[in-house]
Amino acid sequence: MQVNEGLQAGDLEGVISPRFSIDQFKSKMGEDRNIMVLAFTADSLAPAKDLERFAETGYKDVLDADSTPGTLADGKHRVFVEFARQEGVVRSILNFLEDLKKLTKIDEFQYTYHKGENPTIVSDATLSEMIPTTPEAYEQKVNEMKVGEAKHFFDKYD
Repeated sequence: MQVNEGLQAGDLEGVISPRFSIDQFKSKMGEDRNIMVLAFTADSLAPAKDLERFAETGYKDVLDADSTPGTLADGKHRVFVEFARQEGVVRSILNFLEDLKKLTKIDEFQYTYHKGENPTIVSDATLSEMIPTTPEAYEQKVNEMKVGEAKHFFDKYD
């Protein structure tokens, strides 16, 4: 499905995964402390390109959107959507996802943070609690995760 003249409600139904990640991948526009990356999965290149265009053209808070030209191991494509790590970014993400729900007919999005594997249901509260919205908060969270990973590594040998 290639939609060039603008997407309509339901156009991306069944081709975009309801689960995405935040801060799992590096930003191509700048430092990770300043930019967060949301990574979505599309079933094929056409819907990936449609999602990329939707994000880039419809939202001033989206710094950049890009889809992978090649396929992942499972034949799917990844779409990266970048937001500035700043006050109000949670509201910007929620607005983007609300509109994406109309295109995908997904009732409830879930996300994983960084290298996490357990998905969390998207809400204002869960996003506000989980994602660092300032460069300083990001650096603190990364340092805490590194300490936690080191502790987990050494705990295996106790």
